Amino acid sequence: MSFVYLAALLVSIGCMVLLDRRFALFFWRAPGRAAAVLGVGVAFFLAWDVAGIALGIFFREVNDISTGLLVAPQLPIEEVVFLTFLCYLTMVLYTGCLAWRSHLAARRPRSRETTPEGAADATGRARGTRSSRAAGEQGASAGLRSPRSSSGSPAAPRPGTPSAPDGPNPRADGGTA
Repeated sequence: MSFVYLAALLVSIGCMVLLDRRFALFFWRAPGRAAAVLGVGVAFFLAWDVAGIALGIFFREVNDISTGLLVAPQLPIEEVVFLTFLCYLTMVLYTGCLAWRSHLAARRPRSRETTPEGAADATGRARGTRSSRAAGEQGASAGLRSPRSSSGSPAAPRPGTPSAPDGPNPRADGGTA
C-alpha cells in the first residue's frame, strides 16, 4: 500500500485552493454555488464511472502507487479524489479565464468604433472632413484608394507605389506594376 498517487492529488488540490484563494475565483467568490457546482460535477463523473464499471468498461488493477482502498467494487478512493480535482481545476480555469478577460477589457482604452468613410458614427454624424472625403473620392474615381492615418486624414503615399511621385512600383520579375 502506497500513498504516492493520493498524496500527489491532494497536493494538486492544495495548489488549486491557493490559486482560488489568491484570486477569489471559485470558492472564495461564491462558496455556496461553488460547493453545489463541484458536488454536481463529481456526482456526474462518479455515476459515469459506476456505469462504466457495471458494463465492464472500467476496472481497477493493483499497482505500486495506489492505496488499495476501495469506495465501491473496482472504484478506488483515488478516483474520487481525482474527480474532485478535475472538477475543481476546470472551474478555477473557467473562472480564471473570465476574470482575466474582464481585466483585459478594463485595461483596454475606449476608442471610437471605426466605420467606413462617410458612414455615420455612434452619434449619427458623418465621419471625416470635406477635404478627406474629397481626396477619397478622387482616389476612388482613379481606381485608387488612399490609406488613412490614425488622425483620419489621408496618409502620405509610400515610395514605390503607383501614386508616389518617384514612378511605378517595380515587380520582383523585372516588370512594372
